[in-house]
Amino acid sequence: MPNPSKYAAYTSGELGEMLPAKVSLSYFAEHKKIDGKWSCGYSPLVRMIIGDTEVEARGKLLIYLKEQGLI
Repeated sequence: MPNPSKYAAYTSGELGEMLPAKVSLSYFAEHKKIDGKWSCGYSPLVRMIIGDTEVEARGKLLIYLKEQGLI
């Protein structure tokens, strides 16, 4: 079985560069920390994603956008 500690992972900054600044003319990226959790999404609300860490929230958002065909 492969050793999981030897797999590369994206950093929060790298994921941030992959996320588009906007997904349409009126939806702009935002991310913030609230009550110890990170949220990121697009305003006005496309979908807000919550994660325990910034990299988790950004990764989930990137997956969501790809699954929905938005990027």
